[in-house]
Amino acid sequence: MTAVSMCRVFSDWDYLAPMLVMVGALHFASLVLRMLRVRGVIAIPLLFVLVAILTGLLYYRASLSFGLPTGQTLDSIRVDARLVFRQFATAVAPVPSHGSFATATAVALGVCAVLSDAFAFRAQGRVEPVVPCGVLFVFAAALGTERQRVLLTVLWIGVALLAIAVLRFAHTSGGSTWMGSRAFTLDRKSTRLNSVTFLYLVCRLLL
Repeated sequence: MTAVSMCRVFSDWDYLAPMLVMVGALHFASLVLRMLRVRGVIAIPLLFVLVAILTGLLYYRASLSFGLPTGQTLDSIRVDARLVFRQFATAVAPVPSHGSFATATAVALGVCAVLSDAFAFRAQGRVEPVVPCGVLFVFAAALGTERQRVLLTVLWIGVALLAIAVLRFAHTSGGSTWMGSRAFTLDRKSTRLNSVTFLYLVCRLLL
């Protein structure tokens, strides 16, 4: 829903497909790393590297060499980053669905996906996993147009509450929370793909 809510920021729906690919690929990679029992201190940096690789594949493919970033890729990223910072204060929604703002939003969604997954399955959080996407949603709500404002807000809140409920159920019988009364631990049981974690992943893809 966070990616969909960006329709209030962009002029058309062309922005959506690459962002869904970004988020879906990162959640799949996170799942694989958990199933392989890769420690968080290794898995999380690897996922951030994957964010960079996916950004290149989705938005700078012409500048890649054998699928890897080149100097031209880095130059293009620097140019787009400067454009976003320069135009942020004066840009008015809706903005074009292609270009620097779309790239920056995709990167932000990718970072949110990594953080949310880590909070949910490695830090055993309950509310914390929805916070990163919540920040982006509020950002879109504040700067976007009135397009589907009420509908998108209701849907986002509904999916967020469902995700929190699923996580509370999953973590009630043991494990610990990231921001709770019990100590922080990395519970290996969270790597098991059961019906609860599957339902949460569905919620995360919707969120």
